[in-house]
Amino acid sequence: IKDCRTRYNGDADHHQRRKKFSFPARLLCGDCYEVRLDKVLADDAPFDICSCQFALHYSWSTEARARRALANVSALLRPGGIFIGTMPDANVIIKKLREAEGLTFGNSVYWIRFDEEYSDKKFKASDPFGIKYTFHLEIFN
Repeated sequence: IKDCRTRYNGDADHHQRRKKFSFPARLLCGDCYEVRLDKVLADDAPFDICSCQFALHYSWSTEARARRALANVSALLRPGGIFIGTMPDANVIIKKLREAEGLTFGNSVYWIRFDEEYSDKKFKASDPFGIKYTFHLEIFN
């Protein structure tokens, strides 16, 4: 939260440029895949838009967590509200795994590695939750 607060407030020059476009922010720390956010954010809801970028897949560790994530979005958006979400495509990841010689695939920018428990490269379609892998992304400055 400290890092987020620093980025939100910015330096003095940034603050002056942003004044006419400012919006209020309330920073909370918690697991939004475990907690009912409609109770936590009751004073602020409903929202026009909700954005979750490259984090929603963490809720797919269990079906209950995935359902809580989607229930939170549904409960907090006003009718006609918009949800913008980005997450990895499991079908693409599994396809690339099956095409790989081992349990690791990627390129010069990223790699994904599965543990030995997935050495047969078979997954139950009936249980898409809790499939763990390690993801690495190179950082460029």
